[in-house]
Amino acid sequence: MTHLFLFTLGPVQSFIAQARKTQDLYAGSRLLSVLTETAMNHVKSKNGQITFPDSTIESKPNRFVAKIDLPAEQLKQLGEDVEQAVQAKWKSLAEKMLEKEGMRDPSGFYEQIQQHLKIHWVFHPIQNDYKTAFQQLEGLLAAVKQTNDFEQFPEVGRKCSVDGQLNVKFYRPLDGDTVDKAQDKLYNKDNYIVDNKKTSFAILQPGEGLSAVSFVKRAYRKGNRKEEFESTADIALLHWQKEHLAAFKNYQSLFFYKDESYFNAQFLFEENLVKKQLEKQGLPKELIKEKLPEFLHKQRKLEGFEKKSCKYYALLLFDGDGMGKLLGGDYLKDDNKLEDFHKAFSKKLGVFAKEAKTHLDDTQFARGRTVYAGGDDFLGFVNLESLFDVLIEFRRLYDDKVNKNDSVKKFLKEDTEITFSAGICIAHYKEPLSLVLNRARAMEQKAKDFRKAKNAFAIGVIKGSGEDHDTVWGFEDDSVTKLKFLVDAMRGTDANFSNTFIKNFQVELNRMLDPKGNINVDMEMLRTELSRLMLRSINSKFKKEEKQALKDELLTKIWDQLFIKQQTHSSLQNFFELLNICDFLHRTLNPVKEKTNAESTN
Repeated sequence: MTHLFLFTLGPVQSFIAQARKTQDLYAGSRLLSVLTETAMNHVKSKNGQITFPDSTIESKPNRFVAKIDLPAEQLKQLGEDVEQAVQAKWKSLAEKMLEKEGMRDPSGFYEQIQQHLKIHWVFHPIQNDYKTAFQQLEGLLAAVKQTNDFEQFPEVGRKCSVDGQLNVKFYRPLDGDTVDKAQDKLYNKDNYIVDNKKTSFAILQPGEGLSAVSFVKRAYRKGNRKEEFESTADIALLHWQKEHLAAFKNYQSLFFYKDESYFNAQFLFEENLVKKQLEKQGLPKELIKEKLPEFLHKQRKLEGFEKKSCKYYALLLFDGDGMGKLLGGDYLKDDNKLEDFHKAFSKKLGVFAKEAKTHLDDTQFARGRTVYAGGDDFLGFVNLESLFDVLIEFRRLYDDKVNKNDSVKKFLKEDTEITFSAGICIAHYKEPLSLVLNRARAMEQKAKDFRKAKNAFAIGVIKGSGEDHDTVWGFEDDSVTKLKFLVDAMRGTDANFSNTFIKNFQVELNRMLDPKGNINVDMEMLRTELSRLMLRSINSKFKKEEKQALKDELLTKIWDQLFIKQQTHSSLQNFFELLNICDFLHRTLNPVKEKTNAESTN
């Protein structure tokens, strides 16, 4: 008899979200994908057919649905075999990382590995139709998760620097610490004290401790330094590196010592060229003593660095809207076509994922780097110079490959839209990655809560000063293009607009607040005041009629075509936040303070 098989693998939180470094984030995503692929391959070896997602997609999600013909009495054995195959692969990966780093397994290492995975699977017969069986699968899975036995794994000792839950199994001592002193800090001796001369600082920094799980993530696919995932500093500086490649390579070569490169993108910023920080990043003391003055001298003379460098980057994530209803068949023209829709939909999502990853990762354009691209979900780091262009291109690709694709749309009721909502967090390269991840996820949720139709994006900014801003808008009406237009209008030493109209507009509005913080002013009056302030902020090089045309264009785009059109779901405060974020971006992408050519008179 034919059955549907639903498999899920977790915990996603510890595989992906728990990360101190970009390498942790990327490796966690890859490990999850490899383990899901192991389960898929085992099912396919038993003549099972994966119906969702597309099994050829590079970044596998943590769940899949398969169709398989087996007698009922063999189903349980298949499920157990799949689970054992995944556990065996996970253990094998852990063993390989130990071998690769030349380390022994400390006491309790394999217990942490064995206890980590949370695997669930269910079968349901296709008695009448695929759709009914699929819908009942989800209910069965929820029931299995609720009744799943909880296995306690008590540990006493210092907790991992990354996950904060499991005991430290690998620790790099601080300078001067003996093995006994290091173990005293960990409150037990069931650990491996790393040899400072043998283990890369990319694996462990002084004073850092990792659990078995976090160690595997940190070491996975590490290879040599060139194979490591770019740091947040790398992402922030991608544009400068591309524009000044020769200067970058020349500076990078200074950190080559005894056949090994110790370069870290943070060393491009003068603030990090101090003895203590260099030692923490693993530079040999001899290299620091010999070349620190040269590092500082060459950094100060880096071509274009003062004007083009940036300390901020963006973390972008998005997730398909209403995927539960789409996959459940709520929008189908014909209920009997759900299986065919799943296959067509997953295939096109796979095409989109591949092209989105290719677009972001293309080194020729230095836009950013993909962590995972699963089709209906995505996570990646984006250089701020490319943020709006990447968002625009991703929306175009999603429309072209998925939403408006005939091979998908033919199954759906008229006017059904397949969209996604995005969360973006803009942060300083030194901001803890876990906070940036949490903020990006909060922004994604804010976008999904924006309105019933979803199809929105939210941008949050964590400033180095601790000040935060966030704004949310629908994707329609080329809203991202309008934000880009506003930022570009204020950029450069000879910009069309200065940012004074933003500051002055907010000052004016603050005067209009009533005791409860509300503004009871006619919208047309506000438009007139914004128009006046914009006109005053235009570069004095333009003639009167040119100024009028520039002002009209900007006012129309951001007030009439953006705020007023989305006013039902937006607010003046949301509009102010948009202006603040665009002002922040223009200043961040132009780090040198410049004199404005805007008029200072009425």
